[in-house]
Amino acid sequence: DNPNRFPIRLDPAKLTLRLEGDSIGYLDFADGLRLDANGVTPLALKANLNAEKTQDVALANPLALFQGGYRLRVEGKMSGTSWRVRREGMIVHEETLNLDVLK
Repeated sequence: DNPNRFPIRLDPAKLTLRLEGDSIGYLDFADGLRLDANGVTPLALKANLNAEKTQDVALANPLALFQGGYRLRVEGKMSGTSWRVRREGMIVHEETLNLDVLK
C-alpha cells in the first residue's frame, strides 16, 4: 500500500520467511518492482523455500493446522526511491496458515 502521491521504485531485497518462528526460506523482491501512487499495488514475489526445513517445522506440531493454524512471518529491510528521495524501513507481516488456505 502506497498512500503517497508519488510512485515508489523498490530496491532488490530478500525478506526472511519464518514458520512457527523457524526460518524456512525467503521472499525475493526482484529489481524493477514499483508501487503505484495512491493505492494498493499487487506484487508477484518469488518464494524460495527450504522444503526439508518447512516439512520438519510442520511435522514438529502436525495438529497446529487443526488448532488455529501455523504462524507465518515475513520480515526484513526494504528500501525504495521516489523522486530521488531514498527511504528505508522494516517490513514485518504475520498471518496464520490454517485449513481455510486449503479451500
